[in-house]
Parts: sequence; C-alpha cells; structure tokens
Amino acid sequence: MNKWLICGALAAGCGVGPGQAPGTLRVVLEAEETITQGIPARVGTSGEGVQDGWALTYTRFWVVLGRVELSSAAGARVVVPTAWATGSRVVDLRAGTQDAFTVQGVAPARYDRVSYESRPADASTEYPAGASMADRQAMLGSSTWIEVTATRGARSVRLSWRFSEGWRYSDCEGPETRPGRGFVAASGGATVLALSIHGDHWWWQTLGQEGSPVRFDPIANADTAMAPYAGNGDGEVTLEECERVGLAQIPPADGVFNPLGRATTLGGFLRESTGTNGHIDGDGVCAAARVR
Repeated sequence: MNKWLICGALAAGCGVGPGQAPGTLRVVLEAEETITQGIPARVGTSGEGVQDGWALTYTRFWVVLGRVELSSAAGARVVVPTAWATGSRVVDLRAGTQDAFTVQGVAPARYDRVSYESRPADASTEYPAGASMADRQAMLGSSTWIEVTATRGARSVRLSWRFSEGWRYSDCEGPETRPGRGFVAASGGATVLALSIHGDHWWWQTLGQEGSPVRFDPIANADTAMAPYAGNGDGEVTLEECERVGLAQIPPADGVFNPLGRATTLGGFLRESTGTNGHIDGDGVCAAARVR
C-alpha cells in the first residue's frame, strides 16, 4: 500500500505517490434552494412546484450538524477539526450555503467513507451568532426546527415543527455528475465537499423518492375538523395534529402516500422524511439510520 494512502492528511511532510501533492479540502454546508427561495406552486400540469397550488416559504430552517468523518477503506483519513469531528452546532440554513471548515495538506485519494450526523441539540451544542436564549432553549432536544408559511389564494397556514429524531448519514455517494463513493481529493489543488441539506422531502408523497408528487393539502387539512382530520382550525398545523391522521384514511383527492412500510400516520411520515434530507454535493445520496 502506498505510504500516502496510509498517512492521509496527518502531516504536511507526509510522503505521497509520484506526481502527487497534498491539497486543500474545503467543507461547506449547502442549503438547497428550496430552503432559501421557497417552493412555488406548480404552474400547469407539469414541471416543478407544489401540485395542489400551495406556495411554501421557510421562515426558519435550523438543523444540528456534526460528527463528520472523512476516510477511506484504503486507510486515508482527513483530520477533521475537533469541533466538527466530535461536536455539533446548529446551522441556520436560511442564511444559505456557508463554510464549515478547511483542512490543509490533504493527501490525494478517494475518500469513500463520508458520514455526518444530525443529533438533537444538547447543552454542548453551539449556535449561530445572534441566536436568542429563548430560541436556544426551544431547540434543546431537537435535531431540526423548521417554520413555514404556506399560502394558496386567500388561505394561509403556518407551521413550526421541531423534530427530536437524530440521524446518521453514511456511505454517501456523489451525484450523477460525480459518481462514486465519497469524493476524490485533488492532487495539489483545492477540493470542495458540500454537506447538502434538502428542504422539499416533507412535501413528497413517497418517502425519500425523487420525482414523487409534491402536495401540501393533507398537511394543511390536518388543521381542520373535516374527517378524517381532527385539527383545531387555528391556522397552525402542528405535528400532533398530523399524528392523528392515518395515512390509509387520507382521501385520494388529497394524495396517496407510500411510506415504504416505515410510517402509518402523517406525523410519522414527516418524521421519517426528516431523515432523508442529508446528501453530499447537491443530490449525492447517503444511507440514513436513526441515532436516537
């Protein structure tokens, strides 16, 4: 085995293969445009957008990220800064894509073991500058906190959901434009790896499946008292109201759900959908497993 594959990014003086030189790795936290720009109502009968006419705008998108691991089966390893290797922080993705960390002297190799986690915030979790004490207290015990305003014509509903489930994203693969496990660190140059979070999966009707119908009616209607819904009609859809809605009882006019055997209620579907948000480099997929 080549020496540079063993030593990875451990030291600037680490030997590399002929013609190879260490480079720089920049890791960024990427917010999908659905988070920063919202999700419009679909125009016509095809194309992107919400099919039943709702337009969605995120007013908050906080997610806890950390425990990043970048290594390879061949023995190469990127030495991730401690704050990102063992710690966690709340990231405000409404602020858009942002830097996480940069590592110098990264040995050129394919790092095919890329993983990171989104665990519930605790007393050691760091927060973005300007986060109020009230919001920090509210975030404790949650891995993701979203707030959304949805409008269709004169009707408007809002939601504020905090998800307590934690997720580990692992075995990440590059998108179709950059296939293969993990990423390849360039020789002597700069490589960018994006830990990408998607913002549209909650509104799909097949769990985690790209191209699934995108609808909001069943969620909006969960706040009403129209059977099978049992909401209070106050204009705010809560996760508790969604938990009362059985997927099998949702009228076909509101959509047909396929939870892949992982949920029986609308609330359960939303919780499982949270675990499908983690990607790399845009649409590169990762395996997700509950860590809480």
